[in-house]
Amino acid sequence: MTTKPETLIQALENFEDTAEGRRVVLEKFMSTRIFVLMDQPWDGRSLPSTEMRLLFVSDGEDKQQAMLAVFTDRAHAEAVAADMGEFRHPAEVDARWAMLGVPPDVGVRINPNSTPSFRILPQLAIELRRMVEGKLQQRQGT
Repeated sequence: MTTKPETLIQALENFEDTAEGRRVVLEKFMSTRIFVLMDQPWDGRSLPSTEMRLLFVSDGEDKQQAMLAVFTDRAHAEAVAADMGEFRHPAEVDARWAMLGVPPDVGVRINPNSTPSFRILPQLAIELRRMVEGKLQQRQGT
């Protein structure tokens, strides 16, 4: 019996490419705070400006596949920010909040261009977003 990882970074470092391994990473991801890079400063708590944009990257060799870039910690985000032009402002957010910003046909890259990393393909990202939206509707009583 394996013990559950305490942090997302531990889940990624211990990742085994199995259905159970993917489930552990996804559960940890969806229940944690992560960092995103934005084109404007934001504290991650107040209402963001509707003009703010999140950083999207390509999926490695597949330059046509857009992926939301998310990071396990500020250090990973800041290491990438230097090469991302206007997207140089890290903000700590709930992963569930970040999933609400993922459009259809877009996936998620955790720690793009660094290790440990993980990718969530677009079809799964759609399902995760629907789960978050469903929980929000339940809380609002609709």
